[in-house]
Amino acid sequence: MQLTLLAPLLGCTSTLYFGSPHSIERIHLTSSKPDQYSLYVDAPGGSHYQVPADGRLVIEFPEVPKECRGRLPNMFYGGRKPGPARLEVRKGKRVIRVLYFREVEALPIDNEGYRLIEIKS
Repeated sequence: MQLTLLAPLLGCTSTLYFGSPHSIERIHLTSSKPDQYSLYVDAPGGSHYQVPADGRLVIEFPEVPKECRGRLPNMFYGGRKPGPARLEVRKGKRVIRVLYFREVEALPIDNEGYRLIEIKS
C-alpha cells in the first residue's frame, strides 16, 4: 500500500535502449599470426569466425532491435535489458579485445576497405 501511495510522487519513466542495425563489415586483423585468432559476434543470432592467415574476413552483425522498458526508481519492469551487438577477438577461449558495434564502425579503414583491428603479439 505504501508503494502505491509513493509511486505517483516518485514518478515513472521509460528507458529506450539503442539497438544496432544489420551490418556486414570487412575486417582486417593485423597480427604476426592472425590465424591464431577468432572473432565472435555477441548478439542474438551471432556467429563465430575463424581468422584466415591473411587476417581478412567479412563478418555479419545481426540487427538488435531497440527496446523500451518502464522504470520506477531502483526497479525495472518489462523484460531484460538487451545489450548492443559487440565483437569479441579471441585467442583460443580467451577474450583478447571487445569492440561494440559503434566502435567497429569507427575503426580506421585500409586502402581495400577493410576495418583495421591491431593485435600486438
